[in-house]
Amino acid sequence: MKRKFLLLSAVSLAVLSSCNKKEEAVKPEFKDGKTYAIRDFVKIVGVSTYTDLNNAATKLSISIQNLETNTSPWNLGEAQNLWKRMHSVWKLSSALHFGPVDEGGYADKLDRSPANINELNILLADHNKSLEQSDIEKLPDDQKSMHCMEYILFGKDGSRKAETLTAREKKYLSSLAKNMQKSFQDIYQSWTNSFYNDIFFAGTTSTKFKSKKALFVAMADGMRKACENLVKNDLGRPYDFTDSSRTESPYSNTSLENVKVAMTGVKNAYYSTYGLDSGYGLKYVVTEKNSGLDSKFSDRLKQANTALDKLSPTLDKALYTQLQDVKVAIDAIDSLRSTLELEMKPFFNTIED
Repeated sequence: MKRKFLLLSAVSLAVLSSCNKKEEAVKPEFKDGKTYAIRDFVKIVGVSTYTDLNNAATKLSISIQNLETNTSPWNLGEAQNLWKRMHSVWKLSSALHFGPVDEGGYADKLDRSPANINELNILLADHNKSLEQSDIEKLPDDQKSMHCMEYILFGKDGSRKAETLTAREKKYLSSLAKNMQKSFQDIYQSWTNSFYNDIFFAGTTSTKFKSKKALFVAMADGMRKACENLVKNDLGRPYDFTDSSRTESPYSNTSLENVKVAMTGVKNAYYSTYGLDSGYGLKYVVTEKNSGLDSKFSDRLKQANTALDKLSPTLDKALYTQLQDVKVAIDAIDSLRSTLELEMKPFFNTIED
């Protein structure tokens, strides 16, 4: 028995040794790690985000068509929930706006805030003005953004009733939803075809990123811009005026949630995470050469999220009851932006392909 036990022990040690060697063998070197980071970023983060966004826009468009033909409270509630879903995924994509979104001017076209509700109301009241898709496309951005749709779906005070929707409001919603669906489909097509290849083959055959470092700098800048938008607009604008009407989504009352989702988007971009999926993120590229920078980024991201979690359930209330806490959150996100701009981007400029 003793001989058998010793024999099994030896075999077990051999197996464990073999497993350890296998783990060590697949650990990527720094050069390979950059390739893995690019692969996982575009597959896990980019494609997943814009697939969900495209699907959300499609479902919303169908829901609004149903609302147009059957204006029931249930159909209105479904359209409201699907609008929240679509806009939430859009905010989740904030750190990915480099590339197709920036090049196509989609951020202004789709998410211009605040909505110009005065001009929109004039348009809707004028029965001589057509509201076909081509007509909506020609409108200024502040009369055809997601927040114009939000205003009509939720009402100015957030208590829209299905029976109060007019025929022209429903026609406007239907045409606008179809236009948005087309825009999100175009972005999705780019991220799953041409732009996918530009990212995946950075430093080789990519036409946009002649080196991997160029892509990493663009990714860092995407995260920086997402933070900057929160500091200047989504949080900064209502804070500067202490005015809840200047929040990004005042009609659905989802402004604070949107800020938190945008921060999740920054986290996704850095760690290559999306939902339950995770991969070899930028974090590992940074840690390999500058663990201190990775720690600083991680700490400041955590500080920003902690500051946001201290705010009351809505930004509207926090502006009047926790104004100093709002300022703390703004400063924390701005510190993260500063790290990305002054340290992360220069770091990526120093690495070799």
